[in-house]
Amino acid sequence: MSRLSVACGPRALVVVLTAGALALSGCGGGSEKEAKDASPQATGGVPAPSEALRRAWDREAMSDLRNALTAEKSYYVDHQAYTEDSAALAGIEPGLNWITSAPTAPKEVRVAVSGTEGQTVCTTAHSRSGTHFSLKDTATGSDSGTRYYRTPNCEGEGADGW
Repeated sequence: MSRLSVACGPRALVVVLTAGALALSGCGGGSEKEAKDASPQATGGVPAPSEALRRAWDREAMSDLRNALTAEKSYYVDHQAYTEDSAALAGIEPGLNWITSAPTAPKEVRVAVSGTEGQTVCTTAHSRSGTHFSLKDTATGSDSGTRYYRTPNCEGEGADGW
């Protein structure tokens, strides 16, 4: 609980902030006023900071995966195959930490190449919220295209978006 108080006088005010509520108390005339509930439900669905932060962390991981796919596609244009070569990918996108094991920290992106002649790549990131996101791209064939997953390692039913 945070408390801010001002010396008591005719216009003095005590502000008490608690989780989701704001209380105002006047000390001049002996009356107390209670402010309206400031919870997310009472404020028209404004999310609590923890929810907003969780979503921001998830968006960061998703953005990292889109950047990873852009780097992989850049490599693909020159070599006609995807790669797991961390050094080559870091040369294209140095803002990510390219790894081949499960990601556990922000900016870590796991890369796995599969399929005939390296035509499929799966990139995985771990959000600070605890959620895994993965993105799979197949360059050629009847299953070509990009799939999005809220699971590690491009497993489960892929979707057209997160």
